[in-house]
Amino acid sequence: MSFKIYGILGVLAAGAYGVSETDKSLNYIETDAKITKLTTECTVQKRKSKLVNKETGDLAYMDCKLAKLVAPIKGYSVSDVRYHHKIEYKYKSPVDNEWHNDKGSKTAYSEGKYKKGQSFKVLAHKTDANKTRWK
Repeated sequence: MSFKIYGILGVLAAGAYGVSETDKSLNYIETDAKITKLTTECTVQKRKSKLVNKETGDLAYMDCKLAKLVAPIKGYSVSDVRYHHKIEYKYKSPVDNEWHNDKGSKTAYSEGKYKKGQSFKVLAHKTDANKTRWK
């Protein structure tokens, strides 16, 4: 690719980031959320290689204890295990001052980053009580 194309892609990426950050600052307010349900699965992956499902070719999700055992057998380190969390949480909306539920997902490089009952910050929409964004 030529230098012009990289420049254009850089400007587009910076613009999209700017729009996203402006949306956050104008339409959302930071509030506390509490994890009500947490499901964690793990994958094994390095920068250029990963364990995949033989049938689908997709990233292989597995129980985290199993991932720690499989990683060294397949030539990976235990530090190559990635923790994929599906998080359901409740938060108090600034719109109606009522509790609402939402869900999302996060990936962590270490075990125990998220726990059921843990509080964390989310951005709650100022006019739509059922809309949140993660920081």
